[in-house]
Amino acid sequence: MNRNLGAQLQEMSRRRKGPPCSISVILAALDKDDRTALVEALTDATIEHTAIRRVLADNGFRVNINTVQRHRRRECLCDAQ
Repeated sequence: MNRNLGAQLQEMSRRRKGPPCSISVILAALDKDDRTALVEALTDATIEHTAIRRVLADNGFRVNINTVQRHRRRECLCDAQ
């Protein structure tokens, strides 16, 4: 198996980003204060993913726990953080 790690890593950096994830869409819809609060919650490791999802759901936003996790880890397609 002949693999060129450097070429593969370069290719990754050229890939286009995908559509915004649900968290990014929610952030865009919020007013400044709520957006700031959500960004702070997303970056606070002491706040559980489930707590963020619950607060968003209680406020009418449909979001999957996996989406919250991926966005926090910067693994979603939008990489909006």
